Amino acid sequence: MSRPRTGNKRERLIGSAVELFAGKGFFYTTTAEVSSYAGVAAGTLYLYFNSKDDLLVATLETFLDEFSVAVMPAVYSAQTPAAKLECFVLEYLRFLEERRDLAQVFFVELRQNNMALRTAAGRVWDRYHSVVRDLIKDVKREGGLREVDVDAALAIILGPIEFIATRWLLGHDDRIPTQHAESLTRSLFSVIPQA
Repeated sequence: MSRPRTGNKRERLIGSAVELFAGKGFFYTTTAEVSSYAGVAAGTLYLYFNSKDDLLVATLETFLDEFSVAVMPAVYSAQTPAAKLECFVLEYLRFLEERRDLAQVFFVELRQNNMALRTAAGRVWDRYHSVVRDLIKDVKREGGLREVDVDAALAIILGPIEFIATRWLLGHDDRIPTQHAESLTRSLFSVIPQA
């Protein structure tokens, strides 16, 4: 069964890859299956992507693009530094719930792949961390954090979110991620020194 033929072919291929990689796993999904599911001819995939690995990197870029659009505007509209961090935690966890397949590929499938692919995907990870680093720098500049190393704060903020996401995605936690938002925010504020 193929997907409805909406959107451009590249977007359909990426959307199909996300669903299939999340459901079957990257290694168990063939490019022919992705093409069929997207409703395009088998060779069409190679007009847009050099390989299945390249297609996976495109799904990671999609995660980052959607994360930036869905999460960050709400965060930057918050009025205080503390509210920005609190909003980031809640909105990020909500995004993960709403885009579970995409989160599955980003947090689970990538970690199971070869070193060459991880190196290629490193650019996406760098962009992802850069978005959060910029938030931390802004909060710090606004006086919301004191005496904190930006990379340490990055680890303190993203580590628990990614832990919660991965446990949920792997079926080790029945609670949806947003149910952790309040306690996670309290924990972050107790660890990160605030002004």
